[in-house]
Parts: sequence; structure tokens; C-alpha cells
Amino acid sequence: MLLCGLAFESGWIKRIGSGRAVAVTAEGRAAPAAELGLGTARWARGVDDPQLG
Repeated sequence: MLLCGLAFESGWIKRIGSGRAVAVTAEGRAAPAAELGLGTARWARGVDDPQLG
């Protein structure tokens, strides 16, 4: 399964409108570190963090 499919199926991301845009859910902010062993420094802050520019 592709990462995108896993993220949708697990509820980590959801579609915004009818386009290709997605939003990371609260569960999705924590899941990559717990489930995939990824660091959370950029991921956990979310897309609205001004530090991400």
C-alpha cells in the first residue's frame, strides 16, 4: 500500500474540498513517529506553522 493510501485509510489526512489538497488530522500529526519511525520535528508542527515557511 502506498503511504498516501495508508494515511487516508488510517484517518491521518483528509481531503479539503474537491481538489487534491489534504489536511493532516490530529491523529496524523502523531502517527508517522509512532507507526513509521519518522521524526516529528517538521511533521508534528503542522502546515500552519510559520516556521515552515
